[in-house]
Amino acid sequence: MLEIFPTILTDDPEELEEKIRVLEIVGRSKKVHLDIIDGEFVENRTVSLEAVAGVETTLSLDIHLMVVEPVLWIERALACGPERIIGHIEKMEDQDAYIKKVIGTGLRAGLAVDLETPIEKIDPMVTSEVDVVFLMGVRAGFGGQEFNRIVLDKVEKLVQIRDAEGASFKILVDGGVNAENVKEIEQAGANEVAVGHDFEQVKDLYGN
Repeated sequence: MLEIFPTILTDDPEELEEKIRVLEIVGRSKKVHLDIIDGEFVENRTVSLEAVAGVETTLSLDIHLMVVEPVLWIERALACGPERIIGHIEKMEDQDAYIKKVIGTGLRAGLAVDLETPIEKIDPMVTSEVDVVFLMGVRAGFGGQEFNRIVLDKVEKLVQIRDAEGASFKILVDGGVNAENVKEIEQAGANEVAVGHDFEQVKDLYGN
């Protein structure tokens, strides 16, 4: 069954805490996906990892590192108490080293692929170790963009690669996900979706 959870992209620490508190009270998800942008990977910047670490929560956290060389951010991310740390391959010198360092901390590791990056850029040597492959449905860095359907083809190709390799990683789609396209994303083979503004509508669609 498709796992649906909310995503937060903000540069305001107070807004971050407010949104997390609302999610805790409403109780429609036990997990939240947090975007961390350093201002170098793309021309945008979010709250810092230190700001995230300062918010205590009962929710499980995905930390999505849209940063230059994510491996250098792992130690700081640990203070946030995440379940998974997901880093972009576009600014990652060594995917295997990144995966091994995250796993070495006892956490689950994910690789993120921007909209225009071919999935063939994923190192085939790491697919047996990665917990999730994260596909952007929009260009990384800014919320509110319209979903780009080319990601559906990428999901289908990734399913084929996973099956051929006998791997077990999950496929997560984030960016532009809403009640109009989420069924197509699921049918293409995604296991998880992270949803921004339309989280409640998507949850309603699935009756949970």
